[in-house]
Amino acid sequence: MLNEKIKLILKLFNVTNEQIAAYSGCSVTNLSRMSSGSRTPDKSNPTMVKFIDGVCLYAEENYLTDKLKSLIGSDSDNEYDIRTALENWLYEGICTKTDTSRKNSGIFSRRLKSVMELADLDSNALCKAANIDISYVNRMRRGDRIPKENSKLLDNICNIFTDTIKKNGELDKLAEMLEISPQRLGEIDICETMKNWLRGKNDLLDIYAAEQTLRYIMGLSLPLRADMLSGSSAADEKALGDTNDIYIGAKGLRRAVTRFLASASVKGNTELLLYSDQDMRWMKGRFERKWLSLMTECAGRGVRIKIIHNIDRDISEILFAVKNWLPLYMTGLIESYYCIDSAGSRFSHTMFISPECSVDGFCTKGSEENSGIYRFGTDPDHIKLLTENYERMLRSCRPLVTFSEGITEADEKTAEYGSNSINIRIGEKSASVIRLSEPKCTFTFTHPLLIQAFGAFTKNERCNELFGNTAD
Repeated sequence: MLNEKIKLILKLFNVTNEQIAAYSGCSVTNLSRMSSGSRTPDKSNPTMVKFIDGVCLYAEENYLTDKLKSLIGSDSDNEYDIRTALENWLYEGICTKTDTSRKNSGIFSRRLKSVMELADLDSNALCKAANIDISYVNRMRRGDRIPKENSKLLDNICNIFTDTIKKNGELDKLAEMLEISPQRLGEIDICETMKNWLRGKNDLLDIYAAEQTLRYIMGLSLPLRADMLSGSSAADEKALGDTNDIYIGAKGLRRAVTRFLASASVKGNTELLLYSDQDMRWMKGRFERKWLSLMTECAGRGVRIKIIHNIDRDISEILFAVKNWLPLYMTGLIESYYCIDSAGSRFSHTMFISPECSVDGFCTKGSEENSGIYRFGTDPDHIKLLTENYERMLRSCRPLVTFSEGITEADEKTAEYGSNSINIRIGEKSASVIRLSEPKCTFTFTHPLLIQAFGAFTKNERCNELFGNTAD
């Protein structure tokens, strides 16, 4: 049972619920419920995600990683492998309410039938096009079989559907089925979106992430607390005194980025250009706190920041990440964008640029931990070339989140949901979250999948629980 394994970890570390909760950033009450067995959250629940991160962080900082690895049966020294092994060990033999094999079977079956009908493909036609047995197609239609998330079969099926629907001139109907505006189909990977839609992947996660974003905005302490922008230094002298030119792997990238942000903070009143399409696991755990502290310090010293977000990630992950940025958006110093061009499938890249210095580098997909190579540069010509490349990419970007003081007027037909303290305004081109309590403000999200996530929340029973009303 999950609670017994949590107790084993606490005993192994000789710590209390309160100590681990402090490392995890989750409430003591929630952790106590888990360790007592009165609550068994899903793997994806934010409390459980924080708990697992906190356990790994405590083990690392207190030289207990080897004991933790022995307990969970991991022989890897890679921090991400250890985290995955811990998660699997905790949930071994546990079937939670979001278990894919049960939750998604009905969703997959219904949606497969719908897209087959739109593509005008019956079981015989699909089995021939995909080169699979007709009995397997029929089992998928009944919900008895669901292809694995990363299977070549599912990729092949979605490519067949996409190509056939394009050929038949039915993209507008496909957009309606996927709950995406036809104008936005060109901005996304249709096959990847269809895969997620067929499997019901992230439906509940996206709804939960949207709800948590709303609750966070409702509870924001505004204006931004003075102590957050006080300029207390998160930049240690070691980072500022680093003279390396080349950094290797995730640890090297963390060192280079710390040095970059520390330098910008000391300089003040400058502009940063940030982009990375790498797996963001290099920023998890202890370094995430360091990153947010340095970014807050930069904002407190008048540093303007443009950031191009990578939306090739799960939408729930993007929303949880955006939530952490919301206080910084309200300084008026952050401009966030997303690129409509797809990221590459072979290499991942990182570019952090200021007028005085830069960090840039790359790695092959999946090799971020040990093999990425990054250059810290101060050469003006090199910085100029990087800036030109960034500005070219920016031409293919659109705003991700915008912040406005007060209540903005809608420039399109919208449906509105809300209460006395907060409203959601859903349109075809944007989703706006409007804080009605003082000081009033509006956050507007323009990416189609973020609009979809907030739209899904408004149709879920959790919306009625939060707002207690329906659309105007």
